[in-house]
Amino acid sequence: VLPDGTVRLPDGSVKLPDGRLRRPDGTFATPNADGTFDLLDGTKLLPDGGLLLQTGAMRLPDNTIIFPDGTIKLPNGTLAPPGYKPPDYSLPCFGRTRRSTGVASGTLPKCEACGKPVIGATRQALGRTWHPECFNCAKCGKSLDDEPFTESDGLLLHKTCAAKHICTKCGLPIVGTVLKANLIEGAWHPECFTCSKCNTPVATEGGALSCFMEDGEPRCDKCRTKRICTACDKQIDGQAINAMDKSWCEGCFNCAKCGKSIASNAAGGEFKIEDGQPVCEACREMVFCAACGLEIEESALTAMDKNWHLDCFKCSKCSKVIDTGVFKIEGGRPVCEDCRERLTCAGCGLEIEGQALTALGAHWHPNCFTCSKCGNAVAASGERLSCAIEGGRPVCTKCRKVHSCAACGENIKGQVMTALGKKWHPNCFKCGTCGLKITGAFFHTESVPFCSQECFPTK
Repeated sequence: VLPDGTVRLPDGSVKLPDGRLRRPDGTFATPNADGTFDLLDGTKLLPDGGLLLQTGAMRLPDNTIIFPDGTIKLPNGTLAPPGYKPPDYSLPCFGRTRRSTGVASGTLPKCEACGKPVIGATRQALGRTWHPECFNCAKCGKSLDDEPFTESDGLLLHKTCAAKHICTKCGLPIVGTVLKANLIEGAWHPECFTCSKCNTPVATEGGALSCFMEDGEPRCDKCRTKRICTACDKQIDGQAINAMDKSWCEGCFNCAKCGKSIASNAAGGEFKIEDGQPVCEACREMVFCAACGLEIEESALTAMDKNWHLDCFKCSKCSKVIDTGVFKIEGGRPVCEDCRERLTCAGCGLEIEGQALTALGAHWHPNCFTCSKCGNAVAASGERLSCAIEGGRPVCTKCRKVHSCAACGENIKGQVMTALGKKWHPNCFKCGTCGLKITGAFFHTESVPFCSQECFPTK
């Protein structure tokens, strides 16, 4: 320190009596917001002329060094005795004592947040000290400098963060009456809980609700939809229960078997639907899985006239769960689309994906099994075959050749028997002597059959 008050610093800079700092190159340094200067060697020049070293220690103008742990090294190199008070150079942090620590006056206060010594600018509240950058809300972490704050359980919080409830509608803290609704999550100022249609408040002065819930939103009495109870056929004036795509009075939604209220039962309102009626958990019909045999308590899959757990309905060939809804039945068991038997139509040659018709030792699309003469389908999907076979090909009833029976003279509509150069009903081909039906070998004249030699005429 020169007689005129000029201070020469370790990095070659000079602090002038007027408080300015001149760099070795002749330029002047700009002070920080807290009045300190950053020197070229990484140290910080404090307003009183002391230096804050990179190690966190502070060197006073008389070369006294105060270390972060409170130890003081005197200018002669020795350690100061306990209770030693260094010279007061009007440092902002000198003369303060950290609350309830018992550390002697003259040591540096420590930041309540990070525990490190506070040198330079400080923030103080409730008798405690913080670095400016550590003076933050304990909940949101944002600075407390710009907003009102308060103490809660020893912590500093923004007033908005300290509020136990924030209004769901306006986003402001709720001070006073807090309004909550059973069927909607959130909290409201009484004046903010309004009808979703006309925006009229629906809470009384005491905070009680005077509204109806529709589609998860509050409605006042004027705006609500007038609902009729499915059970009593009367208008629902109170809270409605919506179930099975219908509306019910709270006292009317009862088990169809025992008549007890479903909404207040021990199972918490759980029910099943049997024959279109609600049935409580105690009365419900138990459904068992066709695969594992255990009860199906939740969603059941119905297929092949049986009930299955969703993960028990598996392909009988690859054992994969069939969850696409597409499967075939082979041998009375489900088969997935990948494993099912592929059938080729004998008519068009393409794969048969739907219903298959089996005839003449082959598989056909129903519309591909056509009359070999007129080309019309012999049987539409789901119908029985109505045709004759001529030359190994199907012939419809309109195109087939009609024969008259040699015995009765009637047209033969079904099976035709050919014998003695004539056509017969099988039941009309009888012995000319005894009248018995002939089904095997026979004797005959030019036009009359006989069942045995005994019946054959001798003359």
